[in-house]
Amino acid sequence: MTDLDLSKNSFGDHSGVVLGPILASNDHLETLDLSWNKIRTKGGISIAKGLKVRLWCAVSKGYMTVIPQDNIRGIEFSSNLIRYSFVLRIFCS
Repeated sequence: MTDLDLSKNSFGDHSGVVLGPILASNDHLETLDLSWNKIRTKGGISIAKGLKVRLWCAVSKGYMTVIPQDNIRGIEFSSNLIRYSFVLRIFCS
């Protein structure tokens, strides 16, 4: 599987906790869309930790940016109940 669109599924923290380890073990994923769900802090942390093994962060001009290490082309996490800046801090910690 290279493209995974899980947007608009009403996923919450439990879904995020389950999804995190699955994402960590998938090396073929290129795009992930988790937009328009109900993921909060706990689920966001699990997802971020799952993806962290495949990402690294760059800080430029005061902004943190997640940069793929391998074949990831995009991650969409907007319109959840957690701020994107918080997710970036998890990725970059």
